[in-house]
Amino acid sequence: MKRILIVVDVQKDFVDGSLGSKEALAILPSVIREIEENRKNGDYLIFTMDTHAEDYLQTFEGKNLPVSHCIKNTEGWLLDKNIREMGDYVFDTNCSILEKPGFGCPDLPKTIEEIVNNFDEDFEVVLCGLCTDICVAANAVLLRALYPSMTIKVLSHACAGSSVDKHEAALKVFSACQIEVI
Repeated sequence: MKRILIVVDVQKDFVDGSLGSKEALAILPSVIREIEENRKNGDYLIFTMDTHAEDYLQTFEGKNLPVSHCIKNTEGWLLDKNIREMGDYVFDTNCSILEKPGFGCPDLPKTIEEIVNNFDEDFEVVLCGLCTDICVAANAVLLRALYPSMTIKVLSHACAGSSVDKHEAALKVFSACQIEVI
């Protein structure tokens, strides 16, 4: 079975920038190992990138989370430097980078559909990244709703929440939604 690894929002602002945390820093080695394993196996890789404009603080989300972050084309918007330093082999033809304006990624289902339709193999979707209780959750539940028969997994060791308690709560929601927690 082939794997589609979705690395959610592992960007500077979420790792060691304006919304960074020690938990986010702690999962980086696990995320890197998952990416390396994905590349070694020739599986498909999708990065999502939280992407906001300069007017972020005037948006609905910005009024509820008044911390400017992931402003397009700023240093904080970039994928974490450890991922960028992995080299071109990470960003090959089996890789997509999807910008998303909010918690869920509107282009994610279409991208997964294209991958699944282009190969005569069974796929499982595996998510990791930041934040477990916000963007990982939004995308995992979105995919579960659209693909009720697809195996969907979340790698708890390669996710960090906006707090430890919220991370744990999100993992319980995943289990309740028939999303396998590893």
